[in-house]
Amino acid sequence: MNFDQLLIDSDPARDVSFSPDSSEVQQILLSILNSEQAIPPRRRRIRSRVVVSVAAAATVAVIAGGVLPLFSGGTQSAAAATLRKFADVAAAQPALQPLGPGQYYFTQSENLQQAYAVDKGFQYTQLAHRDMWLRSDGSFHLTITYEPGVLIPSTRNQWVAAGSPALTQVPIDQAGGPGGIPDGVRIPINNVSTQPAQLLSQVESAGATQDPSQVFILLASLLEETTASPALRAAVLTDIATLGGVKSLGTVRDQLGITGEGFSIFGDGMNQVAIFEPTTGNLVAQETYQDGALVSWWDFVAGGIADSASETVAPHS
Repeated sequence: MNFDQLLIDSDPARDVSFSPDSSEVQQILLSILNSEQAIPPRRRRIRSRVVVSVAAAATVAVIAGGVLPLFSGGTQSAAAATLRKFADVAAAQPALQPLGPGQYYFTQSENLQQAYAVDKGFQYTQLAHRDMWLRSDGSFHLTITYEPGVLIPSTRNQWVAAGSPALTQVPIDQAGGPGGIPDGVRIPINNVSTQPAQLLSQVESAGATQDPSQVFILLASLLEETTASPALRAAVLTDIATLGGVKSLGTVRDQLGITGEGFSIFGDGMNQVAIFEPTTGNLVAQETYQDGALVSWWDFVAGGIADSASETVAPHS
């Protein structure tokens, strides 16, 4: 997540489009963080991870376990029925107990996204590791560390011409007290509806869009944090079921090897994918494909209650 600063640094005038990792998406999902109800602790087993350039679809096939999503499969009606079923499952999930003194809701995730040095003409991919600690009053601690970038081969000449700069980014370590959620939240905290029709209207207004593929991204991104309540998950899944063009991919595997039920939508020349756990309605992953090649992804790693703003909740070993 939070690769926008990298883009802004390279081109302050850049209009960063919607993606699961854009700041606009993150601002919207941050607005749900002090929900009184939340999901049970989420943990997962991390399997193999391969970080590679996204220059070719063949590479994508490797990191996706050898099988690319079949975007032509499934029907919209079948996807809607499955999503509504998942919404019912999510609504029936138990809530997380309220936080005790000094405790935080913790979420750990990873994402890979293309970065563009627009004024220099080269592109690269970079993996980010993100830890977020949140309290219902808006107190937070956010850390993001980055692995060295991987140059996209087709832009190597431009990179060399620019002086072969290091493909790195400075780590992020931010904290804020009560009410300290970063500026720019588009839906006020405590004001995110769990009623599907109202939530859909809020997202369309906050994102200034009614394009189904962009609304799909915004809705799914609301479920990235551990604090997403069962009611919110149910509303998000219900709303995704109403979007035109959503198709079911069946059982798919994310980039960390975890399986879930995938759904896709096509827009702006890209296939957007969201993967959910059928038994909880939790968001497992988001992915973006262009011309069959994986260009960005976000994966949930671990989540639960932490006893401090520095303690992590480890995945199952």
